[in-house]
Amino acid sequence: ERFDERETALLLPGGIALAATWDTDVVRAVGQALGSEAARRGFHGVYAPNLNLLRTGLSGRSFEMWSEDPLLTGMLAAGFVRGVQSQGVAACPKHLVCNDTETERQRMSATVDEATLREVYLRPFELVLKAGAWMVMAAYNRLNGIPCTEQAGLLAILKQEWGWDGLVVSDYFALKQTVAPALAGLDLEMPGPGIYLGTRLAEAVAAGQVPQDRVDDAVLRLLRLARRTGALAGHDRGVAPEEHIPA
Repeated sequence: ERFDERETALLLPGGIALAATWDTDVVRAVGQALGSEAARRGFHGVYAPNLNLLRTGLSGRSFEMWSEDPLLTGMLAAGFVRGVQSQGVAACPKHLVCNDTETERQRMSATVDEATLREVYLRPFELVLKAGAWMVMAAYNRLNGIPCTEQAGLLAILKQEWGWDGLVVSDYFALKQTVAPALAGLDLEMPGPGIYLGTRLAEAVAAGQVPQDRVDDAVLRLLRLARRTGALAGHDRGVAPEEHIPA
């Protein structure tokens, strides 16, 4: 809670150093250490790994990206996620998707064709989400002109095509409206309390702009995450949720 020497935590290698090992066992062990440290400190999730692809050494976040190669990034990061979550702490891969530049990180639009998107930029996310990550973070930037937090086709790949049952959260203050992100499949606005997916979402549902079952799906995914991390009363960390979670 404090960013000074009064409160310390275990110092671990960044993503670029972990990728340089080419060793899934080492990476998983580091993930276990991180998960254990997060649990010790009382946290239920960590915003990692960063699956964006390293394009330039001038990027301020190069150290936390894994590599320029989507297969290496995805395979090693999948081991990292398994390690973190073995401790009952949720991993949150980020930033979905093509948030690979530092220049105008929050505003730029990446122009990417379908084949390149799937074979390069989405491949690490596919490998990591299919490995069982419990969360994913939607990026600030636009993809082909549309904000990633409002990309219904993008989020449908995760939830429908890949059959992924986790929670989609926004990057901090990435939302600019209510209806489009909600309809696209964005489940939780960060940070809280919600500005666009709070009272405004309730009003949009009442006005018939957002169907109730879209909200129900978001709530179910949030409850599933809470149960997996032990944040739901009466459940321990790491316990797999049943298909239907009672209200």
